[in-house]
Amino acid sequence: MQKDLYMMIITFMYIVIGFLPYFSPSKKEHGWFDFQGKKYTLNNNAQIEVFEDKRLAIKRKPRKITYFASNQDEDLKAISPIYKEIIPDGDNYIVKNMNEKWQIVDKNFQPRTKLEYDIFISTLITEGIYIFANIDNGIEIDDYGYAKLRYTMIDRNLNVIGTNLEEMYNFNIKYLNKNSEEEYRRYVEKLKDPRYHRIIEELQ
Repeated sequence: MQKDLYMMIITFMYIVIGFLPYFSPSKKEHGWFDFQGKKYTLNNNAQIEVFEDKRLAIKRKPRKITYFASNQDEDLKAISPIYKEIIPDGDNYIVKNMNEKWQIVDKNFQPRTKLEYDIFISTLITEGIYIFANIDNGIEIDDYGYAKLRYTMIDRNLNVIGTNLEEMYNFNIKYLNKNSEEEYRRYVEKLKDPRYHRIIEELQ
């Protein structure tokens, strides 16, 4: 039964994305197999972020860059602009560009809007909702320990749900240590990282 399920998963992945990713902890290597069974191996300085039909997004760890490459190119040359981060959602990518700004681009890597943001909150991305904010001249902290930000909320079709939204504590991170410049720097970094935005998180 488990073997049949395993084979179904493999067949599904081949059909949907055209290749099969693999990871070998014992050999400390990962990569993928194409339709012809050819094996492509990545070293520890690269990891696969996104699998798609005929292409994949690669993160280069030392340089902290991410880009798309063909799944049939052993050299993994970039076929997209170079980004800091790539987050797929339907027909969109939410990307952090090399200027540390978040923007929405289409499958051809063309911007869907001219607007760029300092902060992207991915908490509601599965619902097709994007939340953005900008940091203009530093961050003001309110009496409860949260950043005073003005948020823009749009859906994946770029329909604006709301602008200048405030006091969205459920999507903010509490700032606990106000006496250290290093802690403030770390706090700003976490505000800009979508992975840290969860329901009521505190900076430890």
